[in-house]
Amino acid sequence: MVEFRSNLSPHLADFIAFKHSMGRKYTTCEHYLWRLDRFNLENGNLPILTKDVVTGWLMKMAGETESQNRSWIPPVREFGRYLRNIGFKDAYVVDDNFVTRRYYAETYLMVNSEIVAFFKECISFVKYSVLKPGMRYVYPAFYMLMYCCGLRTIEARMLKCSDVHLEERYIDIMHAKGYRDRRLYLSDELVDYLTGFERNISLVKPNRQFFFPGGCGDLCSSTAIPATFAKIWIAAGLPHDGKVKPRPYDFSYANLPSFQTFRNKLFMII
Repeated sequence: MVEFRSNLSPHLADFIAFKHSMGRKYTTCEHYLWRLDRFNLENGNLPILTKDVVTGWLMKMAGETESQNRSWIPPVREFGRYLRNIGFKDAYVVDDNFVTRRYYAETYLMVNSEIVAFFKECISFVKYSVLKPGMRYVYPAFYMLMYCCGLRTIEARMLKCSDVHLEERYIDIMHAKGYRDRRLYLSDELVDYLTGFERNISLVKPNRQFFFPGGCGDLCSSTAIPATFAKIWIAAGLPHDGKVKPRPYDFSYANLPSFQTFRNKLFMII
């Protein structure tokens, strides 16, 4: 259970308890309300839910994501209604028509030949480019894991060494979309590949926390991953001037049953 700290904390705790009494787990929504509580603490620490605090927090959340998902709006709307129902008539309730900026990223559907060309070029790129210590090992393994397991970029970045179990052939993705955890089992080919990566990167970064460390810190940069992907894609002579631009995230859309055999063969091809 999260800990609320602002002057809204008694009401937030009561609201969560109310949801639990109805048989609702409310895990994801509880996390969103914890973030609202933290925002309130840092922006006046008010004892009542005001329009300025709510809209300020909503716009902050919208600015932190390019996703179409707006699942963090309903919990704060319900919280406002709850406060009014228990007597706080000045509590702000988000209007049903409230809209924040939405970003609709189009998906680039990669074909097998493009995937092969990308990974072949990735090997050449890290071999002949001047990179930070260890990054020649990180980039190929990072993109390979994304592709083979259909991971989101942030899931691969936040993957900790303690959540990678190569001997047991699985990884644990913690606090993923919807703040839920899941376990992914790895193919023999991928386990062998990642075992080689682990051996090499441990010589450069022996005490790292994250499985894919960054060149200048323990966590791989969120800007370096897409920027390097674009450099490799262009260097491979792949199309990049169309309306839809390929992104590392698009690897997750190639994670379909029809691609399973191809993914295993990819290790032999490159």
